[in-house]
Amino acid sequence: MRIERLAIIGVGLIGGSLARALRAAGAVGEIVGCGRSLANLERARALGVVDHITHDPAEAVRGADLVFLAVPLGAMRGALAAMRDSLDPEAIITDGGSVKCSVIEDARAVFGAVPPRLVPGHPIAGTEHSGVEASFAELYRERRVILTPLPETDPDALARVTAMWQACGAEVTEMSVAHHDEVLAATSHLPHMLAFGLVDALARMRENDEIFRYAAGGFRDFTRIASSNPVMWRDICLANREALSAMLARFSIEMTDLAESIRRADGEQLHEIFARARAARDRSIAPPRSSAPAQLPVVGFVAPSGSGKTTLLRRLVAALHARGQRVGYLKHAHHRFDLDRPGKDSYELRAAGAAQTLLASRERWALQVENTQKGTDPDLESMLARFERERLDLVLVEGFKHAHYRKIEVYRAALGQPPLYPNDPEIIALVTDDPPPVMPHPPVFSLADLDGLMEFITRCPR
Repeated sequence: MRIERLAIIGVGLIGGSLARALRAAGAVGEIVGCGRSLANLERARALGVVDHITHDPAEAVRGADLVFLAVPLGAMRGALAAMRDSLDPEAIITDGGSVKCSVIEDARAVFGAVPPRLVPGHPIAGTEHSGVEASFAELYRERRVILTPLPETDPDALARVTAMWQACGAEVTEMSVAHHDEVLAATSHLPHMLAFGLVDALARMRENDEIFRYAAGGFRDFTRIASSNPVMWRDICLANREALSAMLARFSIEMTDLAESIRRADGEQLHEIFARARAARDRSIAPPRSSAPAQLPVVGFVAPSGSGKTTLLRRLVAALHARGQRVGYLKHAHHRFDLDRPGKDSYELRAAGAAQTLLASRERWALQVENTQKGTDPDLESMLARFERERLDLVLVEGFKHAHYRKIEVYRAALGQPPLYPNDPEIIALVTDDPPPVMPHPPVFSLADLDGLMEFITRCPR
């Protein structure tokens, strides 16, 4: 399944991560991003998350074969109304809203009836961060996505949305609208209410500075989600108020009973509650899988040809390997290359039209994937997503000098070219045997100082 033109309304964590994941999977062609914040949209385009940007939903969906709505629930009806008259008749609409009954009510209000090619959906994934900067291609990998199709939902649209999420690495399930909203009220919405409520209650106590100063890991873990987007959670509460109110009322009774057991010093009852809760959690919830990518240090090396960059990298990789570091290497090639030779079986089969060719032997394997966007430079984030992160300690990148990531410049005055670091704030160090030509400058390492450079790199965050 390939989406030729994808429109994402709301390019934040959820929408941006979908775009990154589909790009990494080669499952999308052109992506149009739509939102209210020009700065966020421009950043999304600079990061390669989207190809085109606009503030107008009608312009965004024009010509799109699939539209993904990733806006707060309170903005859903307005977004649907703005795009209604510009949608292609065959366009598929899906969303990432946490409450499905309200999305369906909004669609019915805007279109008069629920469009057959609307597939309500909800990816059960996220972090407490927001904005396109927080997005990453692995967000949905091994996560559940719940689709809530209606009797009138077009089977082809449902199949295509299912395939889209599977391309992102997600496990797709189906559920009725009412059941979805009840389940999420208990498993997602209620925990957020508890975190928001606890932090707010403590913040309003007179000695709150001392309380937060001595907060331990358990408090930080439990209240992490209180850093989530307040607008989004206000809309979720209002949209799912019936199911969430019922859960809060039930939980209030449980807390009253617990408080009474503590007041009576009823140790037997407290032990029974805690043991029952522990057993239920251990039985029902698998060990947590991180929703964020492994925090590998990713550092690029940039310089014009002839600077000694590749020689430095060769020595650096050898030295890191000698220290037991597992190094990944990514190079941006500006010329055509081929790992095969004409006449070999794999070469001929790839030339015949194989989209992906995997060569495997006892020593190594290599996967060659044809770039479907000929003439377009590869996206750094998409390429990094190809690495098996659990088998690496860091990734060194050669090139991609225009991408937004941390880089080290190799500078040689004899080449007669100006340095890059004065105009690139993401250059974090300079490797040179010449005096830095422009002040101020980032930290400087000599070409021979491999130990200092290795120490700097291994401490460098992504």
